Amino acid sequence: MTEQERLTIGKHQMAYYLSSQYPMLRVVLLHSMKRIIDDLDGFYAPIKETIRQSDDEDMDSTIHCEVRNGLFFEALSHSVQAIEDLFSLMLTATDIPNFANKVVTYSAVKVNKYIKDFDTEDTEFMMAQFQVPYFPLDEPWECEEAFVGYRDAVILIKEFIDDLISHHKRYYTPYCQYKHGLSVALRRFGGDGSFEKETPHLSPLVTFDNKRFDKRFTTNPPPAFAIPSLIPEIAKYASKLHDEENLLWTDMKVVDINNLIEITEKAYNLTIVLHSNLNRLINLSGNEEYDEVYFSMRDHKRVMSIGFPKE
Repeated sequence: MTEQERLTIGKHQMAYYLSSQYPMLRVVLLHSMKRIIDDLDGFYAPIKETIRQSDDEDMDSTIHCEVRNGLFFEALSHSVQAIEDLFSLMLTATDIPNFANKVVTYSAVKVNKYIKDFDTEDTEFMMAQFQVPYFPLDEPWECEEAFVGYRDAVILIKEFIDDLISHHKRYYTPYCQYKHGLSVALRRFGGDGSFEKETPHLSPLVTFDNKRFDKRFTTNPPPAFAIPSLIPEIAKYASKLHDEENLLWTDMKVVDINNLIEITEKAYNLTIVLHSNLNRLINLSGNEEYDEVYFSMRDHKRVMSIGFPKE
């Protein structure tokens, strides 16, 4: 197999993969969960008998506490996964001849390192990840209007990426604790669901962990935390248990469903920008007069194109 044949095969497989995707799925799910959260009683009324548990006869307390918190955790999970979907595709799409080999073999370690190390100050690197030509933002073109359009589009992509990286860093631990082992306190504060009445779109999400102080205080601001059950026996050996990472803590972060939706929509917008540019790349014949390149817009459902003359 020649290199050209391998590239042709890679382009065909990438085109089929991209055409089979539905990048808006997580946006749809987030909006669906918000609708449920806004009408918990109405949504769950028809299935109360199915989900009833022995310590809550009418299920009202359970629905407005454990179930509601679970919905917020699920929404948070989708917002983080939307970010990982985007970065995973950016990471694997750079090697078109071996795309099929890499895209379906997900490596959480590689993706998380890629997100952590992603440098949005390196404009040339960032644009390359989206298959966008790089031009210095401090060197105006002869056509000022075209330059301003390009500069503003690049700045918007950087803004979106910075927001996604910040969100991923802040919520990665509760995402993992929810996704892997359900190490979260759904019945937090003794099962009190009153928080919903004052702030219907917010929820304090409580996550269990056992990290030492030197590992906990790595974010700014540091997370709110507590020892949920400090009986005398635990207090006596708290220091030793802490050093052994055998002391159960809770970490609390308040999330807003509207913020989760906004982040997910930004991830979606960047994903369709990447999809558009990858489809452009694999379909170029070489005879085009202009190379139509795609960029983000504030409306998450739309992308903008700029035509660059082919040299």
